[in-house]
Amino acid sequence: MIKNGKFFVEPRQSTDNFKVLFGRLAAQGAGRPVDRHEVADGPWTPETLADAIAAIDTNNVGIDVRTVQVWFQANDNGISDNNIRWLARIFGCNDPVETSLWQSELKAAKERLAAERRARRRVNAEPDREASGRVQCQMTRANESPDEIEAPFDHCESEHQKISLAARAESLFLDGAPFGMVVTMWAGVAVLLYIGYLLGAHDVTYSPVQNVEKQVGLFWSPNWLLDKLVWLPLIVFVVSSLVTSWREQWRPLMVAESSDPTQSCNWSEKLAVYSSSFVGITLVCFCIVFLLQWYGSYLKPLMQNDAGSRVIDWLLISIERPDVMSANQGMAASMYANLLSGIAYWYCFSGLMLLYIVSMDFKEISGRVSFGQNTIKSLEILQIADAIVSGIFRCAVFALLASIGIKLVAVYLMTDSENIVRWLILDASALMNGHDGSWTWFDKNPSASITSFFVMFIPVFVFFLCASQIRGSVRSLLIAEQAGNRGSIGPVGAATKKMMINWLSRASVILLLVVNFWLIGRFTGFSVLLLSSCCLAVFCVVASQGSHPSTDIPRNEELLGVQGK
Repeated sequence: MIKNGKFFVEPRQSTDNFKVLFGRLAAQGAGRPVDRHEVADGPWTPETLADAIAAIDTNNVGIDVRTVQVWFQANDNGISDNNIRWLARIFGCNDPVETSLWQSELKAAKERLAAERRARRRVNAEPDREASGRVQCQMTRANESPDEIEAPFDHCESEHQKISLAARAESLFLDGAPFGMVVTMWAGVAVLLYIGYLLGAHDVTYSPVQNVEKQVGLFWSPNWLLDKLVWLPLIVFVVSSLVTSWREQWRPLMVAESSDPTQSCNWSEKLAVYSSSFVGITLVCFCIVFLLQWYGSYLKPLMQNDAGSRVIDWLLISIERPDVMSANQGMAASMYANLLSGIAYWYCFSGLMLLYIVSMDFKEISGRVSFGQNTIKSLEILQIADAIVSGIFRCAVFALLASIGIKLVAVYLMTDSENIVRWLILDASALMNGHDGSWTWFDKNPSASITSFFVMFIPVFVFFLCASQIRGSVRSLLIAEQAGNRGSIGPVGAATKKMMINWLSRASVILLLVVNFWLIGRFTGFSVLLLSSCCLAVFCVVASQGSHPSTDIPRNEELLGVQGK
């Protein structure tokens, strides 16, 4: 039968599993163009079927030919619902009705394959089923991409997923959830601004010394606004993009090239190992960032109506200006503000934890990839490594800028300057005119100093730890090439050298921002160095965006051609 100029095979509602059904349709050439005798012009091959799926007008990402090869192989691997949709379009010859029928047929065949697999496992189970079953789960799923796994509903797997807080945290960064997180954060800031405005604390001054009216209003406090409006949302989007790419594209590609795929557990199992770390992050953000900071920095001083050695900010203004805000209002506003910070930094630290897991997973899988003399494969791995480090670098810079904003306001509140903008301008002009700064210091302690330190330290630690782990994997690529080329440097060596230089420059930017963090207010002209460093960091972030690894492969082929000339 011919439909839309292609060979059409009607769905028969057979009882075959997916492998049998797909093998028969591929051999018949269902959905292929017909020749002048109205016969399919040949059977499907992995290459021709991958090209046909990629040519579908609504498929913007295409499909890896290695994924299609899995369908042709005699194994228990299933197929994702998304790829069933594309396959139904092929077999249905782009006819809406027939496509819908084939989609139902393929899904039923997929379910039969999964049922047969579960039945075989029950029959072949040993007495120590709990231990051996876990190994079998790993061996069966090791070389499957996450999209191609039809997860068997074994007890071991379902229990693992139920208790995995890490998997729940990861789900917040996938699909459309990141935008929801960001909108939630922005809505929280909008409520905070509204509270500050209603209480009259959005633009308020007090007199710490005679003849000085110091501005401490919410609108003049970037530490409460910029991090949640700009820096933390950017971290969420970067983490989402990197984790999605690793899970759906890069990891399956590397596992497929592994010399022993059965040793690679799936991504969900990898996440579950770190579930306790996410519990720790949750406790830290709730107990320390929220409760402890709220009680020590705001609730206790407001209850005692005495700031003591603490600096006054807009949440403590009732101590100096009871006409603006009452103590009870200050308690409620400070509780909400600190709860919002706890939630926002849970997003940040959870995202960094996911990036750490990606880095460790990359190191583990790359250690089992058999490179041989395949230069293209080595360059692909290098590009994935660079993309991971670039993503972690961007997150570290954004977190450092947030910590600098917190530290900047904390230091400003310890001076007698009238507002933070004037303070920075006076510092810069003092450097230009060659005289010391004109402000004096209060003998006070900023309440946000500990928070700003951890917001600075944790991202920097994660960046250098992950970069060092990935660097070890990259060096193994270089060693493998030198061994094959008798010590000479080839395309992989040249790409590795360039990438290492980029990593060193990024590490230098990170260290420069850390130095600026510690030098805020320590010398006249610090604002000039701070502004220059922040501009340089933003420029490096933009420059580190780069191309997606899969789009760089043609460049690698050009490089190989140049090397061969």
